[in-house]
Amino acid sequence: MPWQKKAARLLGELRAESCICHDPPRLLPRFKTVVVSVCRQMGKTVVARAVVTTVAESEPELDLYGTAQTRQYASRHVVNLGDFLKKTDPDLIVNRGIGNERVEWPNGSTYLPISPTEGGGHGDSVDFLLIDEGWAVSSVTLGGVTPAMIARPHSQMLVISTMGTVESEVWNGIVDRGREAVDDPTSDMAYVEYSAPSDEAVFDESQWHTWMPALGVTVSHDDIRSAMKLLEAGEGRNEVVRAFGNRTVKTLVTVFPGDYVAKAWRVIDPPDRFVLAVDVNDEPSGAAVATGHLGEVDGVVGGAVRIIEARYGTPRWLPAYIEGVLRSREVEAVVGDFGGPAREVKAELTALCEENLVPLIDRVPRDLAADTARFYDGLREGTVYLNKSEFLAEALASARRKDFSDTGLWVVSRGRMSVDASPLIAAIMAHGLAVELSVSPKVEFFVY
Repeated sequence: MPWQKKAARLLGELRAESCICHDPPRLLPRFKTVVVSVCRQMGKTVVARAVVTTVAESEPELDLYGTAQTRQYASRHVVNLGDFLKKTDPDLIVNRGIGNERVEWPNGSTYLPISPTEGGGHGDSVDFLLIDEGWAVSSVTLGGVTPAMIARPHSQMLVISTMGTVESEVWNGIVDRGREAVDDPTSDMAYVEYSAPSDEAVFDESQWHTWMPALGVTVSHDDIRSAMKLLEAGEGRNEVVRAFGNRTVKTLVTVFPGDYVAKAWRVIDPPDRFVLAVDVNDEPSGAAVATGHLGEVDGVVGGAVRIIEARYGTPRWLPAYIEGVLRSREVEAVVGDFGGPAREVKAELTALCEENLVPLIDRVPRDLAADTARFYDGLREGTVYLNKSEFLAEALASARRKDFSDTGLWVVSRGRMSVDASPLIAAIMAHGLAVELSVSPKVEFFVY
């Protein structure tokens, strides 16, 4: 589409090197950074694919990276892009190994994910960086990769995103600089934005074509209308304005408020007695194991949870791992939501629990809803203690809810989350059963 060509062309625009270091002068990218901000379903993925492919094939041995709001999301993007390109380029190598995801071209150029954390990008040489969902980018992400791009004269960065919230400080700064760059002929940033003129305009179908460049090409009015209704029912009007008007909003619906979660983080020593919770996620695939027990902090008794193992991909590792825990530690009970994706390991876990004389407890939806309510209330009251875990932090930040309309209860919705929900659901069940059974080992806590 024309808007996609415009974004890709900006990245390909060249200029002659200004210094006299080389004769003849080298041709360098006209723009070091290209920022593209459009609403959902407009075709951002096509731009990313086109640019990554072109850069990778332009020279041998280039190091390309992609990041997003989580490393898991970035890893999926890398693998999906590789699978798509391999359809027409069978010489492409796509590695799907968890933690080792990469795409490698015949000329030696590679595309890998990096984590949007303090360690992401540090120590790497970056020829090209794609930041997806830039509204969630943090200062530590840019702080890690920007120095790694300095020594590469042809390095470039593409940031693609819808708008975020008023709290998206880094992204909002990028937007402000991008808008200023439009009128600055010397700027090394190119900026493309399609957004609604007002919140009210987002709900006026007669105006959609003015900021939805894919309307009538790859999406129809019916497509957008249905998507907006579904989004409003699940996440509210604010999210519709952000996602389909590409406008900055005050805040998004947060299932577990950040201040609740922040005060729950602790460093928890491995307990000598606990309940064990297992959970499996289907899309994205992953599994997690958590322990739960009671502990006391400053005289307040609460439920303590540790994610002791979490892995992406197939859950076939679970039975052997659980067997090792059962044989080496004092486990009061094993709990899981075996009506969900964990059903594929239920038979093996049942046999292991029977062999080790440990009860296996299957949480039905109402039980899981009760556990979720207990977990939420504990976070709010400061009686949930969580051992710091990147997997759990990602799931808490990305959590979405599914309501039981007739009861007022709710559970975490796997299908509406972009990351693996299993660490969070395992933590909820571990906490719930530990409180229910009053499992109280002697442990000491240290403020994280």
